[in-house]
Formats: sequence, C-alpha cells, structure tokens
Amino acid sequence: MITNSTIVSAHINIKRNDNVNYFEHGKRFLLIDACKIVFMDRVNINIFNEYQNEKTIFIVFEKEDMLMWNIAGSTRLPSVRDKQKDTKENMMHLNTKTEWMRRAIEIDPFNTADFIWIDFGISHMIGDLDAVPKLITRMGRTKTISDKIRIPQIWTHFDTGTLLDQISCFFIGCVFGGNKKTLIKFNQLANDMFRKVVVMEYIIWEVNVWYLVYMQNKHMFDMYISDHDISMLQAY
Repeated sequence: MITNSTIVSAHINIKRNDNVNYFEHGKRFLLIDACKIVFMDRVNINIFNEYQNEKTIFIVFEKEDMLMWNIAGSTRLPSVRDKQKDTKENMMHLNTKTEWMRRAIEIDPFNTADFIWIDFGISHMIGDLDAVPKLITRMGRTKTISDKIRIPQIWTHFDTGTLLDQISCFFIGCVFGGNKKTLIKFNQLANDMFRKVVVMEYIIWEVNVWYLVYMQNKHMFDMYISDHDISMLQAY
C-alpha cells in the first residue's frame, strides 16, 4: 500500500463528564489500516499497548510536556463554554496539537512527505462508523497538492471581539494537514499566538488561536466547507 501521509493523533487521560467512551472510539481509530503516530500519556499506554504494530507507533509523554503547562494554571477560562469538557487540561491538550505534529515530523518513521492530524476519538462525531476507517485509510494515501494547511471550515466569518469568551467554529480542529515545511511554520505561529493569549491570562480553544493566526496569514490556509460530521474526512 502506498503511504503519502502519516496520520498523527494523541490521547491523554483527562477527566471528562460528557459521557463519550473515548477508549472504544480510540480502539477503532488504532485499528485503521494507515501509518499512524499516536502520542499517549503514560497512564494509558498499557491499556492500548496491544494495538502497537508496524503501522501504529506510540510516543509516550507526560501531561507536563504539554504546551504552556507550567504557567497556564493562573489563566482564566472562557465565560461561555461547556464546563463538563472545556477544562484547562483539555484546552492545553487542544493547543498542543500542532506541537505534536512538529514532533511527529521530526521522527518521521514512515518517511512521508505529508502529515495529517486526526482526533483520537473522531468517530464519536460521525454516525457512519463503517465509513471512518475507509476514509482515513484513503487519507493516508493522499498527497497534498499545495503548500498550504488543508483544514475544514464551518463559519465564513467571526467576530474577533468574542474570541476570548466563546468558541469560534470558523475552523474545525479535528482534522488538518499539509507538508512538513508548512506544518512546522504553522506550529511556530500557533505556539507564539497561544503564548500571547496566556500572557493575557486566558486559555482558549485551539481553533480560536488558529483563527488569530489565520487573520494574519490567510495565504497559508486551504479551507474546505464542512461540519462536525463525516464531511470532515470525505472532503479532505
């Protein structure tokens, strides 16, 4: 099988109260026939260890390795959020996605030109569970045709005045990808922007941070219209 893109994801043991069984959805993800790098916190490594194979590599990390962990404790969360899942731990997890992509690119065990981030529990948002493995396998064979960030988009505009207080669905953060050079640049810009937000004593969703990056670097993005459903994968 030809592999053009490495699939990257991460799973962290975060206490959530949204009744989603991320372990079962994660197992479905790990069984997909595609070359994958999954960053896994030490707490969960033994639970999923049997799923490691020549196409699925785990990289162990500690929560303290997440971006801005040491200083984000003094930050404020958005006023309009889902208090069951939009915790500081989860916000830091979201904002570490681009950094995990950078680390995957540095390792590059499958020697691919492109990398695609897909959320570990993505199947919980998609009703057609049978289609998910086929679509992600196809994505692993996909080669990026431009040097831009390929990413799904819902909204066509957003009021930046509310970015610190409510989520922006301009982008969908579950899926994004591109070539190595572009993703490394995206990580640098996203990390710099996230630090600026934390210095303001806020911590917000990764998609809000990415929207701020987009406003200053529109030329870097190749968006496709989607929603929180199977179109995220179909239209990639």
